[in-house]
Amino acid sequence: MEHFAGGNYQRIPIKDGRSILLLLLWYHLVVVFSLIADVFASVFRVCIHARALHKKGPIYVIVFRPLGIVIAVVIRVSFLEDTLYTGR
Repeated sequence: MEHFAGGNYQRIPIKDGRSILLLLLWYHLVVVFSLIADVFASVFRVCIHARALHKKGPIYVIVFRPLGIVIAVVIRVSFLEDTLYTGR
């Protein structure tokens, strides 16, 4: 299995054929669940913004939308251990 899903993989010595199949199944499940999580997060965000727009008006949504960017940066720095560049 050198080519799978467009990628080149090195040969790994495996004792039984089931373990490579389980690894490939796990890879596909991770990809599928990541896509489902992304779709769910996008739908959830749109629903929250639509509700806020209906309840408070367009200015309220525009003012607090940058807060989502700040929250995303904090989560990225804390969980993914990414470095925060301040422009210097």
